[in-house]
Amino acid sequence: MKLSTLLLTTLTLAYPVYAATTYTGPVGGDILDGANWDNGVPDNSNLGTVATDAVWSGNLQDVDFTITGGATLVRGADIIPDFRGDTDIVIDNGTINVSTGTGTRVLRVRNTASITINDGGNLILPTTRNLELFNTASVIMNGGTLVASSFNVGNISDSEHSFLTISGGLVDLNNTFTPTGFINFTSGSTGALDIAAADQSYYEGLWASGGLRYDGANSGTFADHFEVTGGVLTAVAVPEPSSTALLGFAGLFLLAKRRR
Repeated sequence: MKLSTLLLTTLTLAYPVYAATTYTGPVGGDILDGANWDNGVPDNSNLGTVATDAVWSGNLQDVDFTITGGATLVRGADIIPDFRGDTDIVIDNGTINVSTGTGTRVLRVRNTASITINDGGNLILPTTRNLELFNTASVIMNGGTLVASSFNVGNISDSEHSFLTISGGLVDLNNTFTPTGFINFTSGSTGALDIAAADQSYYEGLWASGGLRYDGANSGTFADHFEVTGGVLTAVAVPEPSSTALLGFAGLFLLAKRRR
């Protein structure tokens, strides 16, 4: 057997090969209708892509897909949206808008489900309704915007679980809350948490209680990691080495080299 064939066989056995499916239905079609996909409704091993405005008409269970191409996904019925099981949704240059449709509804994310928001992505709830997180569900902010009234995280089953990770983007909430689990800002985060009813003492209280952490830890002081401007919490910028410092390092290097 040729070496290249052997390597290909080894890699194929070592890593699972996932199928893919693309939404090909009409604008406003239902993503839970298998006829609207070129390879069936997505699941954990059949990853979906939605690049056309569409709706969902019921709970999502173990469904994995990415919203892209500027597409918007809305409720197709007056349901309480519920993302369950191992559902993983990536909003990448697209939008999930729960504020449209009949009535106002919360959004429930439970079990191990996750929502990842990248640059150009938006998750929009009515500013009077909560994003409800259960079990070990999580939201990961790499960019974009999340708008809601607040979080309801009293149902998180692990107090050491990061239900919200902020590396970039804006989380815009209308009300304060008392979390179970914690909000985690990653090192070098460019993201922001804007809670309309909050001030610096509120954020410092979150830090003191362990409800706010930096890189998963609660070491040092609040001021070491965060700053608050007009009620908006951001991570303290990590300073880049100055040109003076770089010249100093270069000088020490040359001096050490001459002494050899």
